[in-house]
Amino acid sequence: MIRSAFPILIAIICALGAQAVRAQESEADLVTRINRLEATIRNLTGNIEQLQYRNQQLEQQVQRLQAELQSTPEAARPPSAPPPRPTGQYSPPPPPATAPVVAAAPPVSSAPPEP
Repeated sequence: MIRSAFPILIAIICALGAQAVRAQESEADLVTRINRLEATIRNLTGNIEQLQYRNQQLEQQVQRLQAELQSTPEAARPPSAPPPRPTGQYSPPPPPATAPVVAAAPPVSSAPPEP
């Protein structure tokens, strides 16, 4: 009787031990995953701060240029340049050289043709 219960007891202990190992592995995996997520959040936070700083610099530059433009009299301003031509992705079709000549069609008669 004791000999038949011993293998069952060993099987139960092994099953419990295997579950504990799986739980430890999953905890380790979770810790690794959390560490990676925290590192990603730190990197993204740094990127956001850099972009906010750059945005602030550009806003200040725009304000300075607007102030300069408002303080400069009209006569001292350089003539405005034509808008830049589109490049790369889109270019409008060239204008036609001359309008096409279309011959007039003969008038349509409602009377039957004469034999």
